[in-house]
Amino acid sequence: MEMSPSHKKNLVRLLAILLTFTVINGTMFNVTIPDIAESFNLMPSQVSWVMTGYILVYAIGSVMYGKLADVIPLKRLLTIGIVLFSFGSILGFLSPNYTTLLIARILQALGGAAIPALGFIIPSRYFTHDRGKVFGIISSRLPLHLE
Repeated sequence: MEMSPSHKKNLVRLLAILLTFTVINGTMFNVTIPDIAESFNLMPSQVSWVMTGYILVYAIGSVMYGKLADVIPLKRLLTIGIVLFSFGSILGFLSPNYTTLLIARILQALGGAAIPALGFIIPSRYFTHDRGKVFGIISSRLPLHLE
């Protein structure tokens, strides 16, 4: 099934924006680590799992989504990733305790991992003529204009 040019542009923009959010989310908690430790009365070794847990699950999940893309439709995988990432973000925002915060971060990572994996599979499958340009846009995480 061939996508229209407007659908292709929207898809590239969506992937670039989502990739930006997942990368920022992976690193922005560095700033909040002292506040999280203070809020939940945690030792540094405990609070470091907020970052470590995300990075581990994100890395493993990226490989898993790449393999799942061989048997599950990309649209379904991308939707699952966005839903998990969003739910984890909301849960993290509302976390009343450290355990809930860790679970939220893991859900964020499970969803966020779909973006880099699928972000590089989608251009190779659907953008035969503009593949290099799309890879460049997604890699730079800038929602630029496709012509």
